[in-house]
Amino acid sequence: MGPFGFEIVHRYPVRVLREAITKAVIHRDYHIPSDIQVRIFSDRVEVESPGLLPGPVTPANIWKVSPYNRNPLIVNHLRDFPDPPNLDAGEGVRMMFDTMWQSGLYFPLYLTQPRIEKDAVLVVVLNENRPTAWDQVSDFIEKNGSISNREVRTIIGSGVLEASKQLREWVQKGLLVVTNPEAAKQQRRYSKSGTPPEAPLFSRLLGKQDTEVK
Repeated sequence: MGPFGFEIVHRYPVRVLREAITKAVIHRDYHIPSDIQVRIFSDRVEVESPGLLPGPVTPANIWKVSPYNRNPLIVNHLRDFPDPPNLDAGEGVRMMFDTMWQSGLYFPLYLTQPRIEKDAVLVVVLNENRPTAWDQVSDFIEKNGSISNREVRTIIGSGVLEASKQLREWVQKGLLVVTNPEAAKQQRRYSKSGTPPEAPLFSRLLGKQDTEVK
C-alpha cells in the first residue's frame, strides 16, 4: 500500500536485470542501425537487443550451450574492469536462471525469430511468482486422482530422494495419504487426504462479522 493506494511490487533481482542489459550491449549486432530497448511494464521487463543469436545458440539451449561471442573485443575488454558489470563467459545466463528460480520467479524468456518479427533477441523477465511445488502437485492430483514419486520428480525437477522427502513431509502434515500402502515404495501413489491441516490458515478470533454470516 502506497500513498496513492495499492502499488505493484517489483521483485526482479537486480543482478539479473544488470546481466541482461550488459549482455544486450556486448552481444548485439552492431551492423544493425538500431538501439537497444529496455521496456518496463507492470508485470515484466523487456530487454531487446538488435541481431539474432550468434552461432549455435538458440532460445532452447542458451542456458547450457558453450559461450559464443559475436564481439570478442568488447567481451575481453570488460574482463579488464576492476569490477566487471557481467559474469565471466558462460556463467551469466546460468546465473540469471538460477537467481530467478531461487527467488521463486519464472525463468527468463528468450525470444527471437520466428516468435518476433525482427532481427533481434528479446529477453523477458516476468514480475510473477511461479507456482510452488505443492500448487503443481495439488493441481496434478485434482486432474489425475493421485500422484507417484516419479511424477513428483518430473514436476519439481528433483531426484528420487528429494521427492521422497517432500512426499513424507506432505503426508506428515496431513496434506497427502498413501493410497496403496501395501505396495513397494517405488510403486506407491499419493492422493489428497480430504482433511484440512491441523493448524488454521488464519489465527484471528471469530468476530461479529463472522457470526452474522448465514
